[in-house]
Amino acid sequence: MITTPRGDKGLDLARDFLPKLILMDMNLPGMSGLEVFHHLQHSQETRDIPVIAISANALDLDIEKTLNSGFKAYLTKPLDVPRFLNTLKHFVGSDIRREEEPNRSKESNPTESNQNT
Repeated sequence: MITTPRGDKGLDLARDFLPKLILMDMNLPGMSGLEVFHHLQHSQETRDIPVIAISANALDLDIEKTLNSGFKAYLTKPLDVPRFLNTLKHFVGSDIRREEEPNRSKESNPTESNQNT
């Protein structure tokens, strides 16, 4: 995962790394998420990368406008984590994995501990 809080830097990163998916905050400083999206769509290199809009703006009109402009999905903040994960899985499939719990030592797991009798 590569992140940046700035749209212009995000454009550079998208061209350099060609990610499988872009999560776009709609309220970026300097350049809106919609403006960044239009730049991505006009670039031969990045036009086929699916982009998911993320915003605290949950008005139906804004969601519809954003989806009609070509975004593949629209998620509202605060994020509904199960919906977020399902959306990611839909676009990148099995590449999404939950972070596993830290490895526990064998002493903390009674089924794996050495028993010297």
